[in-house]
Amino acid sequence: MYTATVKSVIKAKGWSQSELARRVGVSRQAVSLWLASGQAVVRGDHLMRVSEARGLPAETLMRPLPGF
Repeated sequence: MYTATVKSVIKAKGWSQSELARRVGVSRQAVSLWLASGQAVVRGDHLMRVSEARGLPAETLMRPLPGF
């Protein structure tokens, strides 16, 4: 998962890391670890939950946004 993209989409929604964690069903610490590096290794089911929670295709979360 490309963390800059994830940070951008959760910020656009006005969510905190805790809110994303709640919606995905993981701990806040897990989300913090995901976002600590440039690219996070995330289980497939968690990636799908993030994409569903945000209403984006999973592929979008796997690449940088234009202009980044």
